Amino acid sequence: MALVSQGRADMAMKGRVETGDFLRAALDREFGLRVGRLLSHVGVFEINKVGSGFVYCVSVFGTTGAREGISVFLKPFLKRVREQVKLPLAAGFGFSQPSQIKSVKFLADGIIVGSAFIDAFNRGKTSEEKISFLKAKVKELKEAL
Repeated sequence: MALVSQGRADMAMKGRVETGDFLRAALDREFGLRVGRLLSHVGVFEINKVGSGFVYCVSVFGTTGAREGISVFLKPFLKRVREQVKLPLAAGFGFSQPSQIKSVKFLADGIIVGSAFIDAFNRGKTSEEKISFLKAKVKELKEAL
């Protein structure tokens, strides 16, 4: 957060950090991103003026990583963002099952998968097995599109 706050980095990425820890860092008075007393979703309304590329919509609360289901808040969240943002939306964090992708594929322009691919890769003992498990996971999730 300090690098973003100092203008030495363009963004902060949550990754596998606990959401609470990430938000505490963002709200830190000395090194965080907070400029005034309020930090909110107001940035969504400004993104059309300055943004390009796509909007990464974080789909989980808490620790990131593969999950069995999706948050009940995800679909309404994506619909609200879609109403305000003209850029493509990509939902990410926690997608690991075809059923999850099927349930949001019409609300988002893209689905970002990370941990499920890492987990599949790590199931293998040899390089060949690792690649085989990863390819199988990619195929499984791609078919859900």
